Amino acid sequence: MNHGCYYGGVMMDKLKIPPTEGNVDTGNAKSVIEEIRSEISVMGGNDSEFDELNNILAQLENGSYSPERAVEEARKIRDRKADYH
Repeated sequence: MNHGCYYGGVMMDKLKIPPTEGNVDTGNAKSVIEEIRSEISVMGGNDSEFDELNNILAQLENGSYSPERAVEEARKIRDRKADYH
């Protein structure tokens, strides 16, 4: 079972951020999303990922996304990018 990927010699551990089951508040979700942003930035070749993350944060702020959904959507972006590279 592969738990991570290498980018420029750096191990990007997909299990680094714990699952968001249970009570996740907006502040925690923002922190997790910013950590995902950092992981994505290390991968390089970023096109739309940062705009997509900004959109997720906006959806979280205006209440369109729950904290759990916001983190889930951000993880999808990270995982999609990891699978692409």
